[in-house]
Amino acid sequence: MKDSTKNAFLQLSRIEIKKLFRNLTFYFLVVILVLLVAYLSSVPANSYQPRVQGLESQLLVTYDLIERGHPVLLGGAPDWFNPEDYPLIDSSGAVILENAEVYKQINNDNFQSQIDAYTAEEGEYSFSNLINKGIRQVVLFLVIFSLIMAVILFTADYRNGSYRLMVSRGVKRSTIVTSKFMALIVASVIFTSVTAITLFVSIVVTYNNFNAVNPADFSILQAGNIIWVFLLISLVYMAFGSLMAIVLASATSALLGGLMIAFHSVGLFYITPCDQGFLATISPVTLGHNIGSILQAVFDPVAGGVGTSQFVETVIVGGQAEQCFRNLNLALPLTIVYASVFTFLTYLIFNKKELKG
Repeated sequence: MKDSTKNAFLQLSRIEIKKLFRNLTFYFLVVILVLLVAYLSSVPANSYQPRVQGLESQLLVTYDLIERGHPVLLGGAPDWFNPEDYPLIDSSGAVILENAEVYKQINNDNFQSQIDAYTAEEGEYSFSNLINKGIRQVVLFLVIFSLIMAVILFTADYRNGSYRLMVSRGVKRSTIVTSKFMALIVASVIFTSVTAITLFVSIVVTYNNFNAVNPADFSILQAGNIIWVFLLISLVYMAFGSLMAIVLASATSALLGGLMIAFHSVGLFYITPCDQGFLATISPVTLGHNIGSILQAVFDPVAGGVGTSQFVETVIVGGQAEQCFRNLNLALPLTIVYASVFTFLTYLIFNKKELKG
């Protein structure tokens, strides 16, 4: 009996995975996901060129003022510089060109140091910082597309009566659900890989366009963190989408209901008890708050020197340390609990649900 159940599971899993790769909607979602991630991941870097151009404009203004005899400096003066040793105007009122060039060079050095600071380690436009900002830009669509794929996969066999046919032929309902989840795991791995690779390539291209003197500081650790966090988020919302599909047994209803809840859940990624309002009050018990805490702990950890506990992530709010997010040690297990509950309820409801042809 065990062998027959195992064989049925393996056969059904192969069928479900083949159905996944024959589903045009799956490829459509992958293509759209790539396009959205490529565009959105570059958005945080869009302000770099305007910032540089603004500094260049200031530099040109200082050049003009210096040529008129005004000793203007952008930023501080170097230690060796003494204004008395480099007068800009001689006794006749004419600009001393040699000293004017010294002022211009100091301003140019200050300008270049500000530009370099943008892309330096932990700078606003550093490679790792752009990756972290890009993650928050694209995570919404990973959630949405994962949920959509789960709903489509689970509701398809309601429409064509396959569930009823399989059960009538002696296939266990738990085996049917498990084979569906196997296909979703494959889809989740693909969604995660596509999102992570597109994010990385997009940021590499964007960063190279900066012509930055600081090299890209992307690390294997950061790559690993992106993959496991994306995979976790995708699997959790696929589990939720599966539950919605089994409960409502309709693709339209499950998509509308699931997406509505998912949008609110993603909003709770960034709402904490430190905020005001009803959502802030209930946020500690939500899935969104736990995933937001994971994102905070992994991609935007608090700098050293701020007191933290084992289960609470402390962040700086208004110059003060506040315990707004859960620590990874607690947020990760709670997120897994949510996924487990969604999965358990999917099995439970499907085992008791009437299957109509």
